[in-house]
Amino acid sequence: MKPCQRGDKQLGPVCEVREHRGLDAEAKLLDPVGRGDSCSFYDTAWLSAWDRAFLPGQGWNRPIIVYSVASDGSPIGFLAVADQKVFGFRIKSLAGYYWPFRTLAVRNDAEARRAFAHAIAAHFDGRSPGFVLRFGPVSGNDKALSELLDALATQGWHMLRRKTGDVFELDLPGDPRDLEAGISASLIKNINYQRRRLYKLVGTVSCERYVLGDDAGELLDVLARVEAASWVAKGGGDVKFLGQANRNFWVALGRANERISDAVIWIMRCGQTAIAFSAHIETADTIYIIANSYDEEWKAFSPGSILSLDILTDGCRRGKTHIDWGQGDSGYKSRWGAKCGTKSLQEVMLFRPGLFGKFLARVASYRFFVNKEG
Repeated sequence: MKPCQRGDKQLGPVCEVREHRGLDAEAKLLDPVGRGDSCSFYDTAWLSAWDRAFLPGQGWNRPIIVYSVASDGSPIGFLAVADQKVFGFRIKSLAGYYWPFRTLAVRNDAEARRAFAHAIAAHFDGRSPGFVLRFGPVSGNDKALSELLDALATQGWHMLRRKTGDVFELDLPGDPRDLEAGISASLIKNINYQRRRLYKLVGTVSCERYVLGDDAGELLDVLARVEAASWVAKGGGDVKFLGQANRNFWVALGRANERISDAVIWIMRCGQTAIAFSAHIETADTIYIIANSYDEEWKAFSPGSILSLDILTDGCRRGKTHIDWGQGDSGYKSRWGAKCGTKSLQEVMLFRPGLFGKFLARVASYRFFVNKEG
């Protein structure tokens, strides 16, 4: 154990940094209490589900290395990295599922964030996981990550940072009756019209919410069928439920117990036929919309819009205050009142202190630092 410090100045409590190679049954003991809402979806269960489902694959490889920080035996937070091939080189990258962004787990108070950041930076000064570290995509509003990047920069790490896009967000009112005030009037009119058409055609229309649990298999089958019939799959887009790896991730997440966030699925049915879905991660205040799709045969009835209105109304009723709708908008998100500009996603690469790290950073800035999902 040693103080989290820089030079002769102590920066917070006495901290201990440990390296864990891989995740075991006791990994959940590393999860700190008092998490901040915006990043609280990320925990050892989230990390373990990603590990089991996707590693090795898509340029990633094991082992996951977890750096945990504790003070007086109580966990402050942890950071996890894994091998990733980028432009033909193996580097250490921030580990975890790509959506809604990658992050780290740190107790949500200023002293803890500062202590964690300086403990990790001091540890990397002597035992860096590699010459190059990649953090991305990460949120520009992630306080714990920002504190860590500042601490690494102070230690001499060379940093390249690139904005990859703005996130569309929507604040929910406390009363569902106030929701429509911020939504396009033509959108509401169309939703009401399409509902009437569907009721005349099939008799029953339902939008139902499910929290993933141990018995997620049948639900995931439904999502895969709808996604296979969607424009995303037919156009070669980025699917979230088709394929064994995707299924393994959501099954593992459903089986994880005692988490402070939920994996939530909404399904819209016409009669007994599932025609649309929306998949979310829900924290105490925030709904992260990870994916939504609909069967192309039902496109004329605007199923995505009908389902979205029910989701937002339900969020208001359950006390949610914020929707994170992710990057990009063809005009649809803004019709719901979603706006961008307060939060962005970023790609960050760090190069070890010293002349060689400085050289690598310069080369990367001219030739290699481009957008790349992974």
